[in-house]
Amino acid sequence: MNVKEKMSYVIDKRILLNLKTPSKLDLGTPAVELHKAVAYAKRHAYAQDLFARWPNLREATLRLTAFLSLYWPDTTPNNTSLLVSCLVAGFDKSEQAFLQTGDDLYQQGEYIKAISERLVLLLECTLMVRRNGCWQVHQPSMGGNVDELIRDKSSEELSWVRNDNEFREDAKAILMCASRVFSPDELRIAGLIGFNG
Repeated sequence: MNVKEKMSYVIDKRILLNLKTPSKLDLGTPAVELHKAVAYAKRHAYAQDLFARWPNLREATLRLTAFLSLYWPDTTPNNTSLLVSCLVAGFDKSEQAFLQTGDDLYQQGEYIKAISERLVLLLECTLMVRRNGCWQVHQPSMGGNVDELIRDKSSEELSWVRNDNEFREDAKAILMCASRVFSPDELRIAGLIGFNG
């Protein structure tokens, strides 16, 4: 095996997902995509109940859906999308919290915290976008949701590549990712930022 063959093998092993001509995908509104994600998570009844009691959580979850789409891969071995993985974690933790305490606010905080702690896994891979034959790194922290990239006719290809560096979860990374989805008040409820006063 020559060096070039070795190099392409290494690159291929790092690619988690590749979408060619993403604008031709059948991508619905965030509400439609959220409905699909909840179906994949098999938690429709619980999601309806949670979102009926906490409309702010539905709005935040719609932002999460647009931010990730169903296409952002989960880097853990469960072989699903990060969006579905976040929802399962949020639903499970919030349901446990409510069953243990009966406290609605605690339930809301556990949902936010569980999603935030799972969402930080997006830092384990890099989204590359090809436009006009040139590859660019998509910076989630700089704005732009994945659903916008998928709908953008100038996006020729999207490729999620596993990062080489070892990733460590820490409070700053979790907060940076969570702040793309949740309001400061919601982050306070989850204990991710402190209360002033």
